[in-house]
Amino acid sequence: MADGRDGDLFLCLYRSVITGELRSDLDLDVLVDVVYGPIFHRMLMEHAPLNDAFIEQVLRIALNGALVQE
Repeated sequence: MADGRDGDLFLCLYRSVITGELRSDLDLDVLVDVVYGPIFHRMLMEHAPLNDAFIEQVLRIALNGALVQE
């Protein structure tokens, strides 16, 4: 588990696993990387704006596969 902001996201995701919102078989370290990877890529490449709409889309895509399917 990472410290700082990565740790905050990890803790949020961990809580979602505990409450049954996210699958229990997830590798949360990988999921943190999946969320932050596109954000850092956009920051470094500066090819498109880094805005709330982009971050929401990244989260929606990343978490879609992590949700418990009922």
